[in-house]
Order: sequence, then C-alpha cells, then structure tokens
Amino acid sequence: MYAQENPSFAVECIEPFVSESDKDINLLESQEYTNPFYGDKTNWGIMEEANVAEFLEWIKTNGLEETPLQYGDLVLKGLV
Repeated sequence: MYAQENPSFAVECIEPFVSESDKDINLLESQEYTNPFYGDKTNWGIMEEANVAEFLEWIKTNGLEETPLQYGDLVLKGLV
C-alpha cells in the first residue's frame, strides 16, 4: 500500500533497477495506472483464481513459458 500512497517514491526505488531496454517507460504513469488494481488494505494480496487463470492463459498464448502453468503451481491454496 506504500507504493499506492507514494507513487513517486516507489518509482525512485525501482528506477535504478530498470533495464536499459525499458528506460523509455514512464514509470510514474505506469504506477499511477496500476494503483487502483492493488486494491486496498482489506483485500491487498488476495489472488482470485479466475484472474490468475486469465493471466496464465495470456502467458501461454504469448509463448512466454515453455511449460504450461496452472493456478496451483503459483498459489498455495492454504494461503488464499
């Protein structure tokens, strides 16, 4: 939630680690766009299976992983 409340500082923290090929990304704009998707203090970090499945399908469709991933490969059911 700190990054959500302090987007400029969050950008300062990660800027030194951005690869050369990504230096043209407007990190502050990206952070501000992403902020609403973090949720709030009551639901931050909760992983909904349907959202994870959609992301994993996107990874598969775009050929980003050689091995197909399932929800259970990434999220421990006891922690959700």
